Amino acid sequence: MKKSIRLVFALSITVLLYSCSEGQEENVDQDPGSSSITPTLAMQTGVDNLLMPVPNQTSDSAAAEPAGMDRQAVLSYVYVEPSDSLGALRQYREGEVITLSLDQDLSISARINRNQALGEHIRNLTASILDPHEGAVTLSIDRKSMTGNIDLLSENRLFHIRYDSLSGTHYVAEIDRNKLDVIEGSEAIEPQ
Repeated sequence: MKKSIRLVFALSITVLLYSCSEGQEENVDQDPGSSSITPTLAMQTGVDNLLMPVPNQTSDSAAAEPAGMDRQAVLSYVYVEPSDSLGALRQYREGEVITLSLDQDLSISARINRNQALGEHIRNLTASILDPHEGAVTLSIDRKSMTGNIDLLSENRLFHIRYDSLSGTHYVAEIDRNKLDVIEGSEAIEPQ
């Protein structure tokens, strides 16, 4: 009986020490100078931009980060609001040109190729990024929100447009391509 009690006691202490050391290992791996806050993506403001930075929302604190944001893949982000109503965006036609600011030094234009209904309440827009850049923009717009991707191939940059349902605000996040859907041990897929 005493051996059983000693064994249970020893196992309990081992589990306790192991669980305490797990938390410490995570802190040891972090760069002491690094911040746990994801940096702000600086956007240009302008009347012609499809998305405008939200002046009262900042990414200066971890509490301000969008719910569900993959902090491992996000390089920087900014809260935004569409310059037109979502209803107006849903009505954009093939051939119209939209302008997007992606940071302080980069603004792109894209021509809408298609505006397709997906069910009764959702519109999917696809657009080709115009010279001097290359890439594609995809947007999915419903009555309450917009999501999408801006794949800027010429700059090897990827941006996601998402909706944070907790704050009721959209945001644009620059994504680290190297952190996306990587299967351990797999090789990168190279276009042929």
